[in-house]
Amino acid sequence: MVPRHRLTWRLRLLRFLSLYIYPLETPLQLRGTLTRLRHNYKHPFLELLRLLLPIPTWYFPLPDPIPFRTMLGNVELLDSRLGSVNYPSMRSIPLWRARDTPLRSIYRIYEAITARECVVIGSEVEYFFYQTRKAWAINRILDPCDSDPVRYAILASIVEELACAFNWRMGLGMRRDRRKHIYRATMDEVLPPFPPETAPA
Repeated sequence: MVPRHRLTWRLRLLRFLSLYIYPLETPLQLRGTLTRLRHNYKHPFLELLRLLLPIPTWYFPLPDPIPFRTMLGNVELLDSRLGSVNYPSMRSIPLWRARDTPLRSIYRIYEAITARECVVIGSEVEYFFYQTRKAWAINRILDPCDSDPVRYAILASIVEELACAFNWRMGLGMRRDRRKHIYRATMDEVLPPFPPETAPA
């Protein structure tokens, strides 16, 4: 009879953690959040505390808007603004998403369009599409009351085009809640109706 190997205390601890502790995850996904913050900040716990504290308000304020002529074709300026926050990584943090607002996302799309960066436009529109909270419905987007008439017109056009783009996506069976996508067995299969997105009145 082959003797069984005795598990060391370290292996027992690792097995216990992998079976009972690691699968536990809160909606805030704090472990994953800290992992991402470690890659971007020198003091990740301090940054996590800043995300948890609603100072000055729970929702992030709008960044200082850039004039249209300054932003036009200025990829370096766009990269510096996106890099200062590292948006691709922060979008994966539930706490950051909870404090983000649709109007901030619209301004990020405006900056990407003005700088003519199609990749950034695509990723930001995709991010917006999969925000399922009621505040992110197209018809609930607040009026930015922007003082620059050119920027204000571009922002209004973005909102109208987002409504059209989202309706086109949902017409293909995609849903803003990614768990509810509808898959067709054949192209002839009729998709169920959906409540369309509409631009604010």
